[in-house]
Amino acid sequence: MVVVGTDHYEVDLYAPPGFSLVRRIRRQVPAIPATEARARATVGDGMRMMSAAGVRICDATEVVEKRGFAPVVPPISAVAVSPNGEIFLQRWAPEGEDRPIDILTLDGEYQGTLTPGFPFPEAFLGGDRIVVSERDELDLSSVAVYRIGRGEPAAENGR
Repeated sequence: MVVVGTDHYEVDLYAPPGFSLVRRIRRQVPAIPATEARARATVGDGMRMMSAAGVRICDATEVVEKRGFAPVVPPISAVAVSPNGEIFLQRWAPEGEDRPIDILTLDGEYQGTLTPGFPFPEAFLGGDRIVVSERDELDLSSVAVYRIGRGEPAAENGR
């Protein structure tokens, strides 16, 4: 099992039986200062809240004022583990910017960072293909399969 969730680039690996900590992987990446504007952007259009009066949508400014925000943004925003044990870590970036995806082995060895704009895997087909859902300019959804070329020029990576 892979667990992330600190304000540092830190990944904990747990293994059965008992799911004890077997390895902690760390990388030095610059801290991203949290700001009120970034906190509001994370909330987006608002937060749905249940109350005795029913559902209420609180706007982002109100949510940030009431809840506050941490001093730094957690550097890892998503994690996935491939069937061959590679760890895919998507780093946080502001909305609209590419979010780098790092690949590590279960031993913690850094394998590389995928080309900017490469989609984060939703599923895997073997060790070198990922499955993602995409929307086109007409907002139609489709499923795409990408191949991760290892040690190949960037132009040969992709669908």
